[in-house]
Amino acid sequence: MASIVKPILDQASGAAGSTIWSRNGSGKYTRVRVGVTQPQTTAAIQARARFAALGLTWRTNITSDERMAWADAASTAWVRNRLGREVRPMPWNLFVAVNYPRRIAGLAFLRLPPPDGHLTAFPIPGISSVTASRIFLTFDNTKPWAGAVGGFLNAYVSPHQPTTHRFHATPYQFRGLILGAGTPPTSPKIIGTVGTVPPGRRVFVTCMVQDNVGRRSVTWTIFADRPP
Repeated sequence: MASIVKPILDQASGAAGSTIWSRNGSGKYTRVRVGVTQPQTTAAIQARARFAALGLTWRTNITSDERMAWADAASTAWVRNRLGREVRPMPWNLFVAVNYPRRIAGLAFLRLPPPDGHLTAFPIPGISSVTASRIFLTFDNTKPWAGAVGGFLNAYVSPHQPTTHRFHATPYQFRGLILGAGTPPTSPKIIGTVGTVPPGRRVFVTCMVQDNVGRRSVTWTIFADRPP
């Protein structure tokens, strides 16, 4: 029986029950099949709606010349993937990377890519203190994004973690929006935590700045502890 089954398993590809057979550059592998879920939380529903709206805009409201401009920009741009690697995006991916944060900020989408890539030499935001329900987020409000309508800073917060953790991948929840204006916003900005943070626990915050023409900063991950 083994001499019959082994060749079959060696060539197996696809899914059966809870198991998936496949191969990559390292050879054959199997993994547990994970079902697709559609969370029905308010945040998840809103996120899907934003992606759907951007997809419809890209398909029906962006001209071929505008798509070509996004393609040209994507050929020299980069985005950071989930592994932290910088990769060249497809035109659609760059369109989403620029416009999805703008939709969260309540701003109109940009039909054309930003003129000259990313914001550089940008000071990293910080956290001055953490309480049970509030995070005091500090930032440099002398930068041009803060003094221009259409610039903004988005902040996402993790659930509280042990203070031994120095990195947190997921999940994060959107908790902070700082909009640029003719009179720049003041620092620090108070944003909410995810649940109640007990004493002696750590929170992580990821944040990104975009100026009024769509140039983006890198995404920073910072952390601070609630005192014991």
